[in-house]
Amino acid sequence: MDGWMDGWMDEIVNTLECLHDASLPWCQRIDFTVNKLTAVPPLSALGRLRFACFATNEIATLEGFGDHAALEELQLQENQLTSLKGLGCLSSLKSLTVSSNQLTSLEGLNAPVLERLDASKNQLAALEHIAGVPVCKDLDLSDNQLSAEDPNLPELRRLGRDLPSLQSLNIAGNSSDLRIEDVS
Repeated sequence: MDGWMDGWMDEIVNTLECLHDASLPWCQRIDFTVNKLTAVPPLSALGRLRFACFATNEIATLEGFGDHAALEELQLQENQLTSLKGLGCLSSLKSLTVSSNQLTSLEGLNAPVLERLDASKNQLAALEHIAGVPVCKDLDLSDNQLSAEDPNLPELRRLGRDLPSLQSLNIAGNSSDLRIEDVS
């Protein structure tokens, strides 16, 4: 009986397509993993929100997401994002996961205290907006389209200057001609 109920609840939970007017001012964590959301709902009424997970949905846009001063961790992996435009200013964000999307740029990223960025498994070929995360310590750019032959290589070489706090860089799975010397 319990197994049947668990499966039934999974079916109920995983059909969420939208979230309207959530007014939960005390809420600090939300997790909408594995649903059918096509956009991140406005969360302005969640002023104390520190953690938000929208992994494994069908989110294609962040338009309307806006600023969230208290948010510290945001997970958006395994969606259909092509852009970070609309993300807003995330003045307390320390960890952002946008892996396994279709991002071609980090334009729209404005997180001045971000320490960890996972942008792996996207279509990034350039890093012209990486300066939006000046204190990043852990950067995962694996499985993208970065290449030493790319005219944007000087952007890769500026990582040390643009990200002086960088301690960990993963560029595995990019062009075979890209070496760590190219980004130091």
